Amino acid sequence: VSYRTSQTANNGAGSTSLTINVPAGVAANDLLVAHLAVRGNGAITAPGGWTPLVDTTNGNFIRQTTYYRIAGGSEPTSYQWTFASTPAAGGMSAFYGVKSTSPVDVTGTTQTANSTTATAPSVTTAANDALVLAFFAVRTSSAFDQAGGMNELYESSASGGVAAATDSMTQATAGPTGAKTSGVTSARVLVSDRPAVY
Repeated sequence: VSYRTSQTANNGAGSTSLTINVPAGVAANDLLVAHLAVRGNGAITAPGGWTPLVDTTNGNFIRQTTYYRIAGGSEPTSYQWTFASTPAAGGMSAFYGVKSTSPVDVTGTTQTANSTTATAPSVTTAANDALVLAFFAVRTSSAFDQAGGMNELYESSASGGVAAATDSMTQATAGPTGAKTSGVTSARVLVSDRPAVY
């Protein structure tokens, strides 16, 4: 599994949608992964053709949700997610060399209140050379540290007070990944998710 590139987006002080551009160079059968962090815990409506990956809330403070799709031969310029008017930030990443059917292996989630550390839980992969992703979200316009042993793909923050980051790694041998931690610059309510795909 190889990383192609990412695009980020935010809606500033808040609106009823978040539009994320499709990463450059996407080809048919690429895996597209979208990651959104939204203030509050209201429902998010995804565009057609996207499959929910992980959806996590921390009380009424923040919702972090991720979706995936296998790219077709002709992708649009962007996709739009809708929700009640609120600040939102996120991004979309593209990967190639991933199974085109049932690519998700395992997922895990954690929630933390008022901390400067976001920890994505350990998951146990079932196949060698699995792509492991860590999604971090915080209810403030924070920066993130790269999680140890991972590569940061992007950070995105909205001025209205929410931020997201996605890190990745390849797990060469099937088994536990170990927990991965990212520091944040502002202590606020956090959500961390950890899926593995192959």
